[in-house]
Amino acid sequence: MTHDPSQHPLAEALARLRQAPVIRITVDERLSGDIVRLLVAPLAPGVSRFTDAAGDWARELELEVTSRDYAALLELGPEEQRVVAWPELIEGHVYFVGAFAAEGDFLSPSGFHVDEDARRAMRVDHLPVVRAPAEQVYEALLRQGGERS
Repeated sequence: MTHDPSQHPLAEALARLRQAPVIRITVDERLSGDIVRLLVAPLAPGVSRFTDAAGDWARELELEVTSRDYAALLELGPEEQRVVAWPELIEGHVYFVGAFAAEGDFLSPSGFHVDEDARRAMRVDHLPVVRAPAEQVYEALLRQGGERS
């Protein structure tokens, strides 16, 4: 198996992902010890301020990656690999990677914006600005299910 991203079956889709200033990586499922399914979405065209809201992101690309190829496929530099570390890829974790900055308090930002002078990776699924909307959707689905019973 090649680790050259240009030889990957999804090379064209990966190239489009890399053109986005920011990507969102969601750890979908650990399929085995060395295979993880990631859902990777580029920032939607024209979006410069964002959270994890659905309208902020373009269509997700599903990638099955291994510890040997994930960093090359996602073009993660050494600093980004420390944040998006293979052993830490746990189902449900969400990361933003790319040219962005946090708005407000870095530890509890109110949102994010594209910043071409920055390059970083950040785990965001635990942040209130990301977690609260997801919890609201989940609670609404639970209520709908309860109403049907």
